[in-house]
Amino acid sequence: MQISADRFKSGKAKYLLALFILAFAVHAPSLFGTFVWDDEALIQEDQGMRPQAGVLEVFTPAYWKQNALAAEGRYRPLRALTFMADRQFWQEKPFGYNLTNIVLDLIAAILLFFLAGKLGLAELGAFLAAALFVVHPVHVEAVAWIKNRTELLMAVFSLSFFLLFLRLRSSASGRAVKWLKLSPLYILALFSKESAAALCATVSLYLFIVEEERPLDVLKETLPAWLMSGAFVAFILIFLRSPGAGSGPHLYSSALAMAQYMRLLFFPFGLSAERQLVTGIDFIGPVLMAALAVYFWRKKSRLALFLSLWAIIAVISVSATGLMVSRPIAEQRLYMAVVPVALLGGGVLGGTAPGLWLLLILLPLFSALSYVRSLDWKDPLVFWEKTVRQTPGSARAHSNLGVAYERTGRVYDAVSEYQAAIKLDPSGVEPYLNLGAILFNAGKLGPAEGMYAEAFRKGGVSEAIIGLSRIYLAEGEALKTRKLLEELLREDPSNAAAVNMLGITFMVAGDAAKAGEYYGKALAMDPGFEDAMYNQAVLLQQQGNVPGALAAYERLLKEHPASVNALNNYGILLDMSGRKDEAIAMFKRAVQVSPGYFPAHYNLGNAYLDKGMNLDALSEFVRVLQLDPGHKKAAEKAEKLRKTLGENIKK
Repeated sequence: MQISADRFKSGKAKYLLALFILAFAVHAPSLFGTFVWDDEALIQEDQGMRPQAGVLEVFTPAYWKQNALAAEGRYRPLRALTFMADRQFWQEKPFGYNLTNIVLDLIAAILLFFLAGKLGLAELGAFLAAALFVVHPVHVEAVAWIKNRTELLMAVFSLSFFLLFLRLRSSASGRAVKWLKLSPLYILALFSKESAAALCATVSLYLFIVEEERPLDVLKETLPAWLMSGAFVAFILIFLRSPGAGSGPHLYSSALAMAQYMRLLFFPFGLSAERQLVTGIDFIGPVLMAALAVYFWRKKSRLALFLSLWAIIAVISVSATGLMVSRPIAEQRLYMAVVPVALLGGGVLGGTAPGLWLLLILLPLFSALSYVRSLDWKDPLVFWEKTVRQTPGSARAHSNLGVAYERTGRVYDAVSEYQAAIKLDPSGVEPYLNLGAILFNAGKLGPAEGMYAEAFRKGGVSEAIIGLSRIYLAEGEALKTRKLLEELLREDPSNAAAVNMLGITFMVAGDAAKAGEYYGKALAMDPGFEDAMYNQAVLLQQQGNVPGALAAYERLLKEHPASVNALNNYGILLDMSGRKDEAIAMFKRAVQVSPGYFPAHYNLGNAYLDKGMNLDALSEFVRVLQLDPGHKKAAEKAEKLRKTLGENIKK
């Protein structure tokens, strides 16, 4: 692997254009994907992403400690800021968020291209390295899955830092001036993702191996980076880690994770959102990585040796399974680790005829694999159906597939998946809660109570109590319901869901003023709380305050455009107000959001019927009967329409 800066010539435009085309071609399917899994909580439900939220709030430890998805001590304010910016432009349209991810991936590839040139690769070798980086299949999970933007941001700022670090090496400026320029990029990398703390080790290794500096000189040169990383790690441990979170080393499981990660860098097959097993074949990865390091060491190829060790450092930094308990092994964490591997590929393979032929085979193969993998993010149903096929032993995959089925109206399939999840992992809480909700909505209060009681025993105390309170209220035991909720609030005074449920108990009791008061309290705790906003609107609707209810639904739908109940009720009010076309548009939106939501289909059928669109009305009533065969009114109207349409045909 030659080191010759003069080999990196001008005329780079054709290579940059090729990278642009490659990045968008490979990841094109993800542009039209939807929010999946954690995306919903991080983007749609997190009130910190709302326009009224203060920008500075996302930098406070309090925000990250209270965020349920940050319970593992994460601190990623830059991702939060980019989500806030996306919301300003795109609201809740996934296209814009996906577009941002692809653009960040392209920027990272361009930075890698220039870094390769700074490290001494020729233009072709630099392009091949950047191209290999773009099309590597393990990157799809980082690019197509919106919430993994942390990886992209960290790579962009880490590569920017490294590139500037190398350029400033030849500068006559003093060390203090250099670090004044470098520090912002280093901090931005840390604020993107915690594993950027290993960047100080990477640049130190470069100075020691490639530039052959003495250890003491290396330390003097990189001391500010080590201090920033140390301060950042201390900040995480002191202010964000809860007692016992990720405590104790998990050396065995971390070693297994490292093995699979290293195998995926070289042989990216068997990609899945859920990784449960590490097999013997995974150990090809560390053996190959070690062999490369030894080979380059023996050949005295300093740059190639550095890149091999950089890849190892990058893998080690994401292999601490004790700190990543939700998903111990996840492909997206390899995003930065592919950088040195891609540089090795472009520099070593691209410099020989056989290696060049191998790259010409790998690039289209990896491109095809990445394109197909991007298709998995079409929607949650496609995503989780494939994940269950790949990892049938994952309780979480079955549970999440159940949620996807439930949202599309396939309730029986959802029940089957929840039951499968319970069988695989009886200690899980979510499947019991979800089954309890289905049984409650079906009017099976006894079995629903049993499910919520089981969820309570498994540790889902708050959610189970809310579910039980709904059952007791449906059984007419308002006093028992109120006592249960008040007891929960004594334990957790900031539980907005419990306060909202208390509002419902007062609304059922006919005390509208008290109900409104509690809904207001719930919204004071959580200004974007969808259920409380919806209940406020329903309360106004029940009181006959149509203008007030319309305004309340409009506010709700501005915050939560996919709230199917709000869309349906808003459509009903528009219909009552004589705004038929607007009502039809709302009902259509409701069935687009949730095709299995039969009340919206029924109301859409009625709206069509009022406008004399009998064939369209019949189609909607038939759809209602497919979803709810016992719907008497839909059956009566469908039969009447069939007769009317039949008589018209005879005439």
